[in-house]
Amino acid sequence: YHPAVLRALKKIVQSFERHGKEISLCGEQAHDVDYLPFLAGIGIRTLSVDPRCIPAVQRALVEGTLEEWVHHTESLLAEKTVEGVLNLVRDYRQSHYLPLDSHGSCQVRAGIPEEPV
Repeated sequence: YHPAVLRALKKIVQSFERHGKEISLCGEQAHDVDYLPFLAGIGIRTLSVDPRCIPAVQRALVEGTLEEWVHHTESLLAEKTVEGVLNLVRDYRQSHYLPLDSHGSCQVRAGIPEEPV
């Protein structure tokens, strides 16, 4: 959740879009429900996840809208510190998601604390 990494990912997606190419994401980040709004907000529309994680990903994605994700992404991209990014992600989680254990066993939290940093 380093701000520079988030901005670099946004630039990569923009580059793909400029060249008319699709971009997808696979791996651990693709099923991290804290990361999904950011990924959708920067334009990633295809995810490859472990089949066991599909219910958790689906549930997380129906708990928000593209408009909300773009707004959240803009806030994250404007943040200058890791601490600030983690606080924004925590606040988003608390206002949009059901309790942490309700998403299923594929929950990945990337070390984001429940309380402000």
